[in-house]
Amino acid sequence: MLNFYFNNANYLWINNEFVEWKTANVHLMTHSLHYASSVFEGIRTYNGKAFKLEEHIDRLFDSAQQLMIPVKYSKSDIIIACKALIEKNNLTNAYIRPLIWKGAESSRLISSLLSTNVMLAGWEIPKRIQQPMNLCFSNWINIPPQTIPIQCKSGGRYTTMIISKTESENQGFDDAILLDWRGYISEATTSNIFFVAHDKIITPIADACLNGITRQTVFAIAKKLGIIAEEQYIKPECLIDYQACFLVSTSIEIREVNVINFTALKNHNLQVEKIYDLDNSVTSVIKNYYNKLVNGEEDI
Repeated sequence: MLNFYFNNANYLWINNEFVEWKTANVHLMTHSLHYASSVFEGIRTYNGKAFKLEEHIDRLFDSAQQLMIPVKYSKSDIIIACKALIEKNNLTNAYIRPLIWKGAESSRLISSLLSTNVMLAGWEIPKRIQQPMNLCFSNWINIPPQTIPIQCKSGGRYTTMIISKTESENQGFDDAILLDWRGYISEATTSNIFFVAHDKIITPIADACLNGITRQTVFAIAKKLGIIAEEQYIKPECLIDYQACFLVSTSIEIREVNVINFTALKNHNLQVEKIYDLDNSVTSVIKNYYNKLVNGEEDI
């Protein structure tokens, strides 16, 4: 049954064929359901054109390589398929989800019998007013890069994120910030975090968080606009001194943060919460430029 959330999602592209959404399925013994042996991407389209499509597909293949999942298609094959899916489903402002996963030929952890499957889904995103976000700190730390490839966008990477997001929403917040194993700010559950310190922007060094494509885009925008952008190791105590904060990702684009709550950081002598400036000029100019960029009105 078609979920109301997936607007215009009439067809999926699966292993070089278009399949009707309502008939698409996988076997219950699919390896990736049991062992999280999958990699994926999230791509936005604006006015029918996918933004940063090549960069997303590059990362998809890099992720598959890091998980040692062989892919029989080329990058250009998947790029062409993405464009065909957009046309097939008549998508304009939409979300595209590429997924690579292992099949159901074996229940063993590792097996040469396992097939590799590739899927592309796409659906229209209704326009909504983006409200500023209220954040808390997670009780969990982000997965250290010594445990899994930190730049690999794999299903297993998001277990900690799911727990953290669920706990934050149960407490009445929109999302959670995770610290890394050293106690530095890492990222939110599905987005990178930036802070405004006077006239410059600061974000965590990407050795313990995903170096997101939107994160990279913000750096390029800052350079274009002459705004200083720095990567730093950021302690929670530093957040008190910053004037503004925003999250960035493909799905939420650039979203202002209203409040960060520090209650979960019991070993830090911090106030209960920090309220940030929602009308910060640095945040506004970057966000406005990003909105023009994705709609083809500006370049970097």
